Amino acid sequence: MINYMNIGKMFSHGQEDKIKDEIEHAQWETVEPGKTYPMGQGMAVQSAIKEFKIPKVSHVALYGMLSNLGLYGIRGHYKNGTVEIFFVDDGVSLTPVAANEPESMEVKP
Repeated sequence: MINYMNIGKMFSHGQEDKIKDEIEHAQWETVEPGKTYPMGQGMAVQSAIKEFKIPKVSHVALYGMLSNLGLYGIRGHYKNGTVEIFFVDDGVSLTPVAANEPESMEVKP
């Protein structure tokens, strides 16, 4: 179930169908020791993982443009389920716009 976050409304409002399409067609990459990403995207993902305390990250999706903005996904594993959190990168900051989570899950690390 995709939940849109109020904080990201300025980016997601009117773009929900495009975001949903991007999420459904995400090209997830397994996170492996020593794997590298382009500097800007890699630093953005590392920052999101740290700031949002996303545990046990197993996959990332660095893809798509949403109105000339980067759209990234991070898959984390909590004790009570797996969550995919999606961020918009405006070149200066990351803003969470949506999360794909099981309907019965309460997000708790």
